[in-house]
Amino acid sequence: MKKLLTFGTLALFAMSMTAAEKPQNEAFYLVGVMNQWTTPDRDDSNFKLTDEDGDGIYTGQYEIGSGQAEFKLFSEPEGWDSQNYYGYSSDIILLKDGTSVILEPGLSSSNILIGNWVPGTLSLSAEWVEEDGTWLPRLTLKGSNQPEEIVKPSNEAFYLVGDMTDWEIPTNADAGGWKYKLTDEDGDGVYTGSFEFPAGKVAFSLFSQPGGTWFDDSCYRLRYVDNSYLFSGEDLTLTLINGFHGNNNITIDNWNGGYMEISVRWESPDELDWKPTITITGNNQPARPAIPDLYIIGDFNGWTLPTATSANGAIKVTDLTTYRPSSIVESQRIDFEKQEVIKFGICQFDPKTGNHSFFIPNENLPFTLYSVKINDNGEEITREGNISLSGAWNNLNEKDKYSMTLKDWQGGKLDLYFDLPFDESIMPTCNVYATETPFIPEPAPMYYILDSNGDKSCHNSYEFNVNSGYHLFASVEGKDVAISISSENSINPDPENCWGIEGSLEDFGLDAYNNKAQISVVKGGKPISWNFPYEGTMKIDFNYLTSTAVITLNYVGGPFKADKIYVCGDVMTAPDGVKNSFMSPSASNQNEYDKYWRLEETAPGVFTGTYYLYKDVDYSGVDALPQFRFFSDLLGWSAEASLGSAEADFYCLPVLLNNGAVSYPIVRRGLGNWGPCTSIDGDDYVWEGNWVKMTVDSNHGIATFELADSGVDEIQIGHETKESWYNLQGIKVDRPEKGMFIHVVNGKSRVEVVK
Repeated sequence: MKKLLTFGTLALFAMSMTAAEKPQNEAFYLVGVMNQWTTPDRDDSNFKLTDEDGDGIYTGQYEIGSGQAEFKLFSEPEGWDSQNYYGYSSDIILLKDGTSVILEPGLSSSNILIGNWVPGTLSLSAEWVEEDGTWLPRLTLKGSNQPEEIVKPSNEAFYLVGDMTDWEIPTNADAGGWKYKLTDEDGDGVYTGSFEFPAGKVAFSLFSQPGGTWFDDSCYRLRYVDNSYLFSGEDLTLTLINGFHGNNNITIDNWNGGYMEISVRWESPDELDWKPTITITGNNQPARPAIPDLYIIGDFNGWTLPTATSANGAIKVTDLTTYRPSSIVESQRIDFEKQEVIKFGICQFDPKTGNHSFFIPNENLPFTLYSVKINDNGEEITREGNISLSGAWNNLNEKDKYSMTLKDWQGGKLDLYFDLPFDESIMPTCNVYATETPFIPEPAPMYYILDSNGDKSCHNSYEFNVNSGYHLFASVEGKDVAISISSENSINPDPENCWGIEGSLEDFGLDAYNNKAQISVVKGGKPISWNFPYEGTMKIDFNYLTSTAVITLNYVGGPFKADKIYVCGDVMTAPDGVKNSFMSPSASNQNEYDKYWRLEETAPGVFTGTYYLYKDVDYSGVDALPQFRFFSDLLGWSAEASLGSAEADFYCLPVLLNNGAVSYPIVRRGLGNWGPCTSIDGDDYVWEGNWVKMTVDSNHGIATFELADSGVDEIQIGHETKESWYNLQGIKVDRPEKGMFIHVVNGKSRVEVVK
């Protein structure tokens, strides 16, 4: 799907301003859907609130279209790496005349999202207010077409729609006899019902009116996935939202069978919105699982196991215990002095039976954690080291299998968080944080020495830098390549200053079929050898802090089987022809895809098509680029048939198209898009619309793109004298429909638009 700007990968912790002094800023800036999330450090950000009369109130008015009233507020002209942006504490608000909300800083807040926005003029005013010793923006909103007040919804009943109804939605005709209906018989505002369901997972949604659809205001569901567990003697209470933003069903994972008691009432806790709150009770449910006794053992206590009478130096997890809807969460803070290596593991102990079981990490790689203070744009930003380890409880008693190794520990405190799911088929997770440790400076420059067919070259790893030097990326093409990582800027560094691997890539399972491997890099190790049989690209994520490193290798490209290739995205057959517009690559759209969006197999395993990619918007940036990717079959948006630029969804790889062809490795099952541009200087992306010839070579896993004069340069008319029509990929059509086509009359061709 088309790229949306996301911020989950930023490892920054925003800090709110203290109330020691009221902030002084020239303006507030809106950053959201309406400007493609363009931050105010760019000249094309556009949306600004100003204080023209100096009264401390910043105001502005903007025309906002349908579905575009989602944004955050910046107090300074900065990017997402700043501390000065604000959102709202809740997922969604409903707007009435003069709605005011207090905003919260940084990543901890949600976007400001107006759920009932009616297109028109959005008037905003912002001012600083003091809340519990902190200065925060108070934002007041008014819509030109919004209702004056938000009244409590009126409905005769609620209707369950789910597994029990084969997901059929009640119509007005059958609402009266709907079996799974909640009614308010005594008029107290509580709608109730009791329904018998067999044992197993129970999933459903809630409708306040019959005759609705899944995305209108009568359908209520959860905004986020929240598979819940229901236990004996307990009620499960959930607040639902409606429309497009409520797209996850209510799911009870551990239903034991019998009658489920359900009640629903309308509630408006913030006086801005009316939402149904649903309460679910089961009379035949299991008891909530007891909290397990967890102990941390390791070198510090000689790996001695606890007993019924003594902890034997093990650290019992007691700091925090809480229940989530689907799991138990426990945590413990531990303090270790500075040391080169710490080995520890997690033990579960049952004092009644005397049995021990152990948390087996899915990766036994050494890891390094630090609290890091770096200088970014003249300001210090604190980051906390973190690693996640997932595994399963096991009765093995071999510490090399269940231990975790922390290297280069500078001393201080660790926080360990354990998430233990109720569903035994889901692995538990341990998150390890360095929270109170000495800060370390930004690491020294690192280099990688590339040896390709005997020709050595030295590259500064900062060329591939992201997140201020802690993740280094290098892409290397070829099949006779070796890489060493060094702290010296030399093609022949001292081996004492080089890092490499102890085995070979094949030992770690990396092959020519898009597999990944995470490998511990050690001083004095062998260079990373690249000896696969096919041309491709190796991407290296080098995550290091001091003397230890972990690299993640990913081989992309290489051959794959395909008998057809489709293109999907912001492509069309002509500027005023047929658009694809990210039409779902599904069997229901088979005719359209075969007719317009199937590339021609021009050689065995090689597929070619020429399409027009138009200029969509008036501003720059990667989000403004038209985007596309390929599919080897029409199986929906699943990764199975997707051929993309990267693994991640909502990702766009800019493709520089000026003169000549450019080629990129294809990531099989990749969900990333390509986006053409003709300039990337200073990230100033430019695309004015043009024809692009696309070639997918499944024999080598390579996609090639180049500018084309038109989509008709390879049409061969031959000696045809009869009147005929071709689409712009050169495929003959019997009867042209709306779009741009080649019309052949008396052996001569011309491009015509059929309306």
